Amino acid sequence: MDSNTWLRGVNVDATLIEIRDDEHRVWEERALAGASIGTDPVAGLQAVIELDFAVSAMLRGDHNGKGALARILGAPGQDYQRALWYNLAGRHPLTLASAVAALRQLMTARAEMWLSAQRLGLEPTKEPEPYFTDRQEGPRGTFSAAFSLGSHWRDIAQGALTRKTEEGRL
Repeated sequence: MDSNTWLRGVNVDATLIEIRDDEHRVWEERALAGASIGTDPVAGLQAVIELDFAVSAMLRGDHNGKGALARILGAPGQDYQRALWYNLAGRHPLTLASAVAALRQLMTARAEMWLSAQRLGLEPTKEPEPYFTDRQEGPRGTFSAAFSLGSHWRDIAQGALTRKTEEGRL
């Protein structure tokens, strides 16, 4: 018996559904898991990687992160990445970064499972695509890297957190 037969018909969204419904998880992780259910496994992972890059860069005080986030929020296409960001906007930067990083791990495992099952001809499944169009709904915003972050980002956005860490003061 092939050790990979457990992948036959596997629903790659099962873990996302469990996390969304787990009242013992932090709500940020639950919200991002819920917003991710049904997305294309590979495209969804790519979207999360892009958002994680932007958030991680911003957390390091790298101004390229704001530019990356501005491109994400102003890009044409479906609203998945915007849904992820706006679920977390205004939250503490470390909370935001850890929720996106946790989602990246989940989405990586999900995409790997999807691709492995497909490669073996085992027909994986997922929930229906939650986004009815590959275009944004409503007006698309125009963003530049010069946007303001909330006061909870002040030390981080100015690189102070990085400098304090390097000086051993954190």
